[in-house]
Amino acid sequence: MGEASVTEAWRGLQVSGLTPEQLEQFDLPSDTTGVLVVDVASGSPAEEGGLRPGDVINEINRRRIESVSDYRKAIAQVKGNALVRTNRGYVVIKAEG
Repeated sequence: MGEASVTEAWRGLQVSGLTPEQLEQFDLPSDTTGVLVVDVASGSPAEEGGLRPGDVINEINRRRIESVSDYRKAIAQVKGNALVRTNRGYVVIKAEG
């Protein structure tokens, strides 16, 4: 926690680390881990997959996400479609192109 910087867009998705203020703002439990979706580009693979601002990503392709660093490592390994687990359930983000 504490990493609040916003990442570069990946498949139309921008995330940041979870801060205590964000946990409160989105009414999330204090022990929530992962990265917070802060922006989803219109018409992007992320939007088509059903992600929206306020979602918390805690797994990508079965790889646990607890920080922005984990997120960056996971997306660097993604080839093709990505299975993403959020606080609302699983979504698939399709490969671009």
